[in-house]
Amino acid sequence: MVLESLVLLPSKMEGKMRLFSILALFLMVSCSSSEKGAIGSSCKTNADCTGATDTCQSVGGKMQCAAQTASNCKTPAVCTDGFECASDHKCECGEKAHCAINERCFANKCGFRRVFVSSVAFRPGEVEHNPAQSKDRFAGIRGDVGANAACQHLGSKAFPNTKWAAWIADKFVSAYGNISGKLTDNGTVDVHLVNGTKVSGPIKDKVNTKPQGDFTSTVGAGTKTHDTGINIDENGKPTDSLNVWTGTQGDAFTKSTPEDSCGNWGSESGNGVYGLAALRDRSWTAVSSQPCSASYPLYCVELDK
Repeated sequence: MVLESLVLLPSKMEGKMRLFSILALFLMVSCSSSEKGAIGSSCKTNADCTGATDTCQSVGGKMQCAAQTASNCKTPAVCTDGFECASDHKCECGEKAHCAINERCFANKCGFRRVFVSSVAFRPGEVEHNPAQSKDRFAGIRGDVGANAACQHLGSKAFPNTKWAAWIADKFVSAYGNISGKLTDNGTVDVHLVNGTKVSGPIKDKVNTKPQGDFTSTVGAGTKTHDTGINIDENGKPTDSLNVWTGTQGDAFTKSTPEDSCGNWGSESGNGVYGLAALRDRSWTAVSSQPCSASYPLYCVELDK
């Protein structure tokens, strides 16, 4: 048989060598795939698998080393882009996550808290029309026709599955109070415009020893300024209006008065305090007052719950 092989024609010899090479390659791959620790090899625990993101899983009823997936993680090393392995074994953004340098973990994703000035101008009034139906009046802060409802409608339309509230005060609640009850520890996330431009540091103090952070520290005497004005609407377009209804008293933590909030935003008579969208100092939220017959937009802040 060996002698026959030696006297084969060159063409037959080439074909046989080609076949032998394919067979050898197949054997090499098979050995590699069954090698201990490699994907496809049998295992009992994660320690039997060598890959950094490989784990011992049930594959076809047999325990094998397999590549980990984002929906089935066991360690933070499995997750990427700043996400951690949560208790439900899914890669999620958490306190221990490592997001990009210019991002933070917010609302279960790496990003920022957003703020915008509404693309719609609203006129306070007792005639209650729903801003969700593109009407131009709102009455009060809460409720279907309130400022919060207006922000929620516009914000969730531009960014589905998000929650929003208005930066506005009346005699019942301060501007900070209107949003603080809807913030968790993620209130320590930096605030950005919807186009990604940074406005300020967080709404809450980073160590939670004070109720305010960089965002609200602009309100009051002798305070710092924002990095940029809040003059971009929910669609990322520059606002056409300079004046924004706020009702604030130059202090984010003080309730307003009916005289400074258009009768708690339910009347066209009287006056209401407004801020200037393009400014970075305390004037962004409180500069003067205007008759309540005017139509101005609202500041809308993204919530994390």
